[in-house]
Amino acid sequence: MKLDSQKIIYAHFFLAMIVALFACAPIPTQTPQSTDTLRPTRTLIPETPTPIPTETLTPTPTATPTPLPTVSISITLKPGPGFDASPGSAELIGRGNQTEVKLEINSRFDGLVKSAQIQEGFCLTSGAIKFPLNNLADGKSTSVLQTSLSSLLIGTLSINLKPAPDANTLIACTGIPRGVILYFDPGRDEHQSGVALLIAQEGRTEVTLQMPASGAGAVRPAQLFDGACPNLGAVKYPLNNIADGKSFTSIPFPLTDLLRNNWLIGVRKSFAEPNVFVACGAIK
Repeated sequence: MKLDSQKIIYAHFFLAMIVALFACAPIPTQTPQSTDTLRPTRTLIPETPTPIPTETLTPTPTATPTPLPTVSISITLKPGPGFDASPGSAELIGRGNQTEVKLEINSRFDGLVKSAQIQEGFCLTSGAIKFPLNNLADGKSTSVLQTSLSSLLIGTLSINLKPAPDANTLIACTGIPRGVILYFDPGRDEHQSGVALLIAQEGRTEVTLQMPASGAGAVRPAQLFDGACPNLGAVKYPLNNIADGKSFTSIPFPLTDLLRNNWLIGVRKSFAEPNVFVACGAIK
């Protein structure tokens, strides 16, 4: 009996040990398996868009403005008080909004002149300096003014040559005359570009016309008219014909009369086509 009791005790001991071992062992975790069947993924390749043809726009060429004709006037310099020799000359050349002033004097005056300028007023009563001019070298100078020739042809300006800017001694001088520059508008029938220069000269008016020559020996009749461009009225006074691109006429009317009467300058195409007017300009 005693042996059986010991066996029972050992059996209980081993059973307790087995239970303890199972209690301490980690419980295995089961990885859940997806019930979905894995399918291969489809790679989507984006469609290449069909290029839309672009229209090539040809830029519109920018029209180059026709430069205005060059206009010039030459003036004789007069000696100042105490000088008797001819001093020289001045030339004013209009190029759009600029004016080139060229001076040329007699060699005997070269060393005396130290200052040249355009001043308000007249030779012996000149006032404020409007435009200083470059000094003369070897009897000559050229100055470019940032103003139009028309703005100088107002009849109240003069060119003065002095030994110093503020000197009272006047070596040479000339008044800049009153004048009008007229750029031709289209005529009644056609359009020929050109320019007219009208200069007041002691009760008369000097009229210079410039127009591109249409050929060697080409002649265009020109007259003064009343009326309004491009429909001209009656002929008021004939001008010398434009031959080889130029014409000069001294007419017996002061410039003030031409401006007051609102006269026009009309140019005909030729003697063969006298009823075809190619240019017209109002004197104003």
